[in-house]
Amino acid sequence: MAKSLVILSHSFRTNSRIFKRAVNESDEVAVLYPSPWYWNEAERDLYKNTCDKFHKKAVNHFAYELKRDFGIDLHILKSSDPVQDIQSFCRAQGVDLVLYDLPLFGKDCLDFEDLEVQDVDSDSYDPECVRMTAKSRWTYWVQNRSVIKEIEPMKIKACECIGEKHETNIESAKEVCLEIDSLWKRVEKKIISYFMTRNERDGSTRLSAYLHQGLVDGPKFTSDILSLDPGYLGKGNPLIPILRQLAFREICIRKSRTRLLSLTACPDEWAKSLLDEKSYINLVEASHKPNFTKEDLFEGRTGKESLDKEIKFCIQERWMPNRARMWFAGEVYWGLGGGIKSLEALVEFFNTYCDDAQSPNNWVSCVESMRMQYGKVMKFNEKRTFRLLSGEERI
Repeated sequence: MAKSLVILSHSFRTNSRIFKRAVNESDEVAVLYPSPWYWNEAERDLYKNTCDKFHKKAVNHFAYELKRDFGIDLHILKSSDPVQDIQSFCRAQGVDLVLYDLPLFGKDCLDFEDLEVQDVDSDSYDPECVRMTAKSRWTYWVQNRSVIKEIEPMKIKACECIGEKHETNIESAKEVCLEIDSLWKRVEKKIISYFMTRNERDGSTRLSAYLHQGLVDGPKFTSDILSLDPGYLGKGNPLIPILRQLAFREICIRKSRTRLLSLTACPDEWAKSLLDEKSYINLVEASHKPNFTKEDLFEGRTGKESLDKEIKFCIQERWMPNRARMWFAGEVYWGLGGGIKSLEALVEFFNTYCDDAQSPNNWVSCVESMRMQYGKVMKFNEKRTFRLLSGEERI
């Protein structure tokens, strides 16, 4: 009887590639989440100052579905040295297959030196794809399509696991089930018009937080989008804009993995890795007189009405539309006086107030907003930004 251990980092869903592999290749399965709160001091410090409600409900919902559909308990490992504990456990229990959920950030991987572990990428539609522009990536997907199917619920024999069994809040989990059902109804309505409405405040799918927090499977969603049109997807095809966004998400993840960047790395490290030399020098050396402080920014009292309104909207909704983020980034850079502190504040703001932050997308988008264009950091036209957000203008 083959035993497998699934070690999760962020893929909190039963239709992930890693869980499917465990079910298909094993007779007995155990599922473990080594909580970084106990082994990663930098992440613990970050979480102390941010809202982790979405993360907790994602873990709880996964535990509920795991038990309901497959009869397996989720175990949480609260250890300061999870690698040593997991290695000792696997040797003692004779675990045949250890699958590790490849983290979103390359530098945040657990290093299993004395245990044969297979890394599983549950984020990429096609893990073999190394294309690093959105167009080349979605074009590759079209040319190399594969159908990703849901996994059917089945009762699986659970093998012994290390850590504590997660005590599931069933009422909360059922609320998330309803929330996800409502989300998919929204997606079904928005997907048809997304190519026209993607810049509008209410025009997006609002999937980003669910993708980042592990509740929605990116590869499966990409497969579903591709299945809507089996053809070539020529210029102007209405599916291209959403495929472009999904491709950008994967590119950000790949950048953070291949460049060994961390969720908790300093802004200077990210900027040095992602920006061209001129943009990096400008970011760390150039400065100007600030219009407000970081504290003003976080409290929505910068003195600029449109900016303060957007800040308060983000705090309330725990989300900011992509078009607004582009404008917001320029306002933060120029309003805080430039310098690396402006990038630090931008990343921290989203990490604090958005449920889809603390992600490679957030880091890459924030850093690349500091790239010089026409000799300076871009400041978007405010009137046009809000015309796009309101739907008065479409591009």
